[in-house]
Amino acid sequence: MAACEKNRTIIEDLESCDNFCSEVHTFSDWVKEEEKNMARFRFSFPPGLSSHSGIWESKEPEYDSDGDIIVRRRGDDDEGVVQLQHDLSTPLAGVGKQIWRGSLLLADYFLHNHQKMQNKKILELGSGTGLAAIIASFCGAKVVATDIDGVGVLERIKENILKNNSLLKMDILVKSCDLRKNKYSELMENFDLIVAGDIIYDDDITDAFIDYLESVWQVDRSVEVLISLEKRFVFTLEALDTVAPAYDYFRSKLTSQEQLYDLRVQDISVNFKQYFCYDKESHMVLLSIKCNQIV
Repeated sequence: MAACEKNRTIIEDLESCDNFCSEVHTFSDWVKEEEKNMARFRFSFPPGLSSHSGIWESKEPEYDSDGDIIVRRRGDDDEGVVQLQHDLSTPLAGVGKQIWRGSLLLADYFLHNHQKMQNKKILELGSGTGLAAIIASFCGAKVVATDIDGVGVLERIKENILKNNSLLKMDILVKSCDLRKNKYSELMENFDLIVAGDIIYDDDITDAFIDYLESVWQVDRSVEVLISLEKRFVFTLEALDTVAPAYDYFRSKLTSQEQLYDLRVQDISVNFKQYFCYDKESHMVLLSIKCNQIV
């Protein structure tokens, strides 16, 4: 996480901050719409995938981060736009209302592998603003987007889905899911792929996430789990070094399950083509987890 100062981020100690802000806000085009924080995130179409309607359907003027009107360029037909309502900063409990790099990396992965996404049944945990779910639908997947209830995140997902209806090629079903309260009994079967972007930042949530995966593997060993995250480094006096404690804790918990469920944990290279504009730095991680099938 990072503390927010306007549209730039400054890395600080999480415990000393009241509000947190994602750095991706600096890569979006702001939209003037009443009092809402709306932004357009542009992406390029991969070969063989395009939108047949709606990309430039809106006639509203677009503005860059300096407030200047954006003039459309030739070649813009090769670009898509996701328009999202999101918060510039939130308390830790409401970070799902922001856009994080893990979701952008997931969206890039879907676009790069769009042919494999056709008719896939995808469950997204911690959907936040719904960005990755919208792109998965655009790639032809059937998506169930989930997040916690009661803090306005589910309403935000639904609003953003409606705002980007012209992009959708499959319906997106929005459901409540709080891993910490074990409210997910209906979300353990009949999915080809379970994805999560940037939910590894709190040890209690990590514990709940691993418990959920364990419940899934007990009933369905065929599902693949795809996790996108950003290693968040801090300097600790205990280690006298810069470490990524949330990521390290997650990998230690995952290691404890590998032998029990005969897992294959694979680090997927993130060096595939980038379709959205953001800093895809070296500490971005994409993990694939599969159970070895019992013959």
